[in-house]
Amino acid sequence: MTSIAISRAYNPVEIDLWGTKFETVDLARSASKKAMEIAAEVNQARRELETTDWDKLVAKVGEGLDLRLTRTGNGKTKPSTLLKAKWKADEISLSRIFEFLGEITFAEMTGPDEDEIEDGDRPS
Repeated sequence: MTSIAISRAYNPVEIDLWGTKFETVDLARSASKKAMEIAAEVNQARRELETTDWDKLVAKVGEGLDLRLTRTGNGKTKPSTLLKAKWKADEISLSRIFEFLGEITFAEMTGPDEDEIEDGDRPS
């Protein structure tokens, strides 16, 4: 008989936001609920881009990143702060922001690359 346990249910993804390191977090129930509310607002705004306040949209995306990412190392700068600064400086586009969000989701779903898996974490 095969036995399965949730011993390592989540493998965080390392994220580099303009030289500041973060990693993704596994969202528990309350954070997942908030993330879904943010995602719904963002998706609604994306459907109405011609009438959407893009600054508010980027701020809302930043709120979602603040939930999904935790800072590694020293410092307290939030992902939203970095994103808003790049947005206001005209150094990032909406399409790149949404592409980046997709990359995070894809990396979380597919797990670590084969060369990143430590021997003790390999399935037998």
